[in-house]
Amino acid sequence: MIPTGRRDGMVSLASNVRPNIVDTSFSMDEMLQLFATKGLSLLDLVVLSGASSMSKNDFTHTVCFQIMLYILMQ
Repeated sequence: MIPTGRRDGMVSLASNVRPNIVDTSFSMDEMLQLFATKGLSLLDLVVLSGASSMSKNDFTHTVCFQIMLYILMQ
């Protein structure tokens, strides 16, 4: 038998989802702050957003555009 299930935790609660995901209304600074609380960097944000943009999703297109602008303004 092959074991199944998630390996990142033993409990899954809906109440843990909302505070741990990027909201569509987040500014670039809010996204960076959320990622930083998870030990992730700007590069991680860019890579994960880019991976998500493989699907046809207007939100990820907007995030990638915001990230590009943010980097160019530094």
